[in-house]
Amino acid sequence: DFESVDKVVHLLTQELGTKNQGRVHWHKQFTPENIAKLNGGMHHGGTTMMANKAEDGVVDSDCQVFGAPGLYVAGNSVFPNIGFSNPTVTLIALALKLSHHIKGQLS
Repeated sequence: DFESVDKVVHLLTQELGTKNQGRVHWHKQFTPENIAKLNGGMHHGGTTMMANKAEDGVVDSDCQVFGAPGLYVAGNSVFPNIGFSNPTVTLIALALKLSHHIKGQLS
């Protein structure tokens, strides 16, 4: 799993750099000591919570950050809470919804 994460970050870094769309500074934290401390899922649900107004959250229902036009968050951090199971499928659905929204904005 840790090798897969490193590979994905490396590929993402290359792709963003090649297209001059961003930079990634990856500080690998997968030391034997840190891995030994892992004990279960660490899904950061709710840290940039979706809400109807800025007073209650960070992003609107289109995942756009309140007060920051064009800045979107596409991650499970927009979910108000995380259930028992892995949020990956729900996150993919959210990313597809967001991609359709942004495409509509650009049309």
